[in-house]
Amino acid sequence: MHAQHHRQSSFSFIFARGVGLSLALLVTAGCNEHPLDGVEAVGNLEGKFNFDFEPKNRVDILFVLDNSGSMGEEQANLAANFGAFVDKLELAGADYRLAVTTTDTGNVWCGSTTPEHGALQASSCRERIEHFTSQNGTVNVADIACNDVCGLDSLGLRPSAIEGQEGSQVRPWIQAGGQESNLPEGVGATEAFACMAPQGIDGCGFESPLEALRLALARTLEPQDPAFGFFRDDAMLSVVIVTDEADCSATPFGASIFEQGGGKTFWADPADTFPTSAVCWNAGVRCSGDPADMDCQSADLDPDGTPTSDPERASLRPVSEYIEVLQAYDAGKVGGRGVHVALLGGVPSDLAEVGITYADSNDAQFQHDYGIGAGCSGNAGGASQTAIPPVRLREFVEAFDDTQLFSVCEEDYTNTLEAVVDSIGPALRGACVPRCLEDTDLVTPGVQPLCTVSETYADKESVELPECELIAGAPEVPEGADSCILIRGDIDASTPQDWDDASVYCDPSEAVNTALELYRREGTAAPAGSRLVVTCKAAVHEEVSCPHAG
Repeated sequence: MHAQHHRQSSFSFIFARGVGLSLALLVTAGCNEHPLDGVEAVGNLEGKFNFDFEPKNRVDILFVLDNSGSMGEEQANLAANFGAFVDKLELAGADYRLAVTTTDTGNVWCGSTTPEHGALQASSCRERIEHFTSQNGTVNVADIACNDVCGLDSLGLRPSAIEGQEGSQVRPWIQAGGQESNLPEGVGATEAFACMAPQGIDGCGFESPLEALRLALARTLEPQDPAFGFFRDDAMLSVVIVTDEADCSATPFGASIFEQGGGKTFWADPADTFPTSAVCWNAGVRCSGDPADMDCQSADLDPDGTPTSDPERASLRPVSEYIEVLQAYDAGKVGGRGVHVALLGGVPSDLAEVGITYADSNDAQFQHDYGIGAGCSGNAGGASQTAIPPVRLREFVEAFDDTQLFSVCEEDYTNTLEAVVDSIGPALRGACVPRCLEDTDLVTPGVQPLCTVSETYADKESVELPECELIAGAPEVPEGADSCILIRGDIDASTPQDWDDASVYCDPSEAVNTALELYRREGTAAPAGSRLVVTCKAAVHEEVSCPHAG
């Protein structure tokens, strides 16, 4: 009787594996005490729950890069340290695309630039080396921002096909990590991106990253645009903005705020012959409090400086509109793939400890030019760096994740880029067990389930996977195994550690309580045609094992 009851109250689900697909997983520190026990073989028995699960490991990443005159060192920094970003993506088994656009969307004072208006840029910086000299011709960063970090005269991207369009053609993005790659033979994503990312320093100095993002998203929906199809419906969408300036995304109506014949309401000094970046700050931000430590928020102001609720009459397009645009893309994703946003901007490197300071500058010229004091400063490649604190960009990022603000003034972006991938990672690995599992120990915090996981192969016997060991706070594949399973059994934050948090994958309002993650030994791929069969004991009384469910 006991065996029969056990058999009927357990169930299985299947992780389907595509040919050549690898799901290598990164997990956080902690110690695992959940038992991974054997259960009878899976069969077509009454009470079993079965489904096919394909790893949701696709992510499409758009970098919006500032290409104004002060960004040479930052572009070199990004290119030189991008290997950390790619390594973590590939260790997480990501099927990823990488694209780049610039912050240049044009301005009445930037008639000599060639604004990209959100167009995706996919060529080697060596093919456009003339863009690495500033507009006034006084600064040349061709070596540090391109030649020293790029070894390809041409990216040599191969033609590829996409859904919704016949035939193959060269696309303005890098695709790698999955079964398909458009990289030429012998060229990796790190090497290619190091050449594609640097965009030069001759772009418009009134940077408009939010408008550039909006335009880029729109281009991906236009069948005649080279960017068409970049964002896949079943992929996570990730946006990484890199700039040392305030956002200056003006509306058509707001173009007058830059003109000499305009009211000059937001100019640093109406007597000036040309506007400075102070226009961007003054037109979109309002601050209050002590000038040495102010509270600053975005503001929708008309060209006369009057607050307006009409987005068409605002000088800068309201931040809320850009948030809504990205949220609409998120809503259109298949299976809730999600949106990720990060900023490398004018915040201190120890942001978590000190916060963002908005204060007038002690340097009168700096205050005149930018309308505010620096948000961070640093040194890269022997050159000093300063960046304007973000307000509009901060609010945009925080609408999606308030942990994704990083300093553009860092001398080395390695840690930052790894942190960005760490925030993407949970969307690429593991799954919520779609049913409430029996908790075998109601005294110990968290769920202690009974589960077994077997990997089945087309050409050999199945292998039962062990549970991951935790050594020095990190998960390790046990000796003699190529893969292991980590069980996340804390659905209601009842344990002090984070590694077992099931809410990363599970909705705490539903009658579920356990998530699983697969961790493969580095360099080990999933065998072609393999699948994972997971069998766990379902809860007899859900109100006991899943009391959190609404």
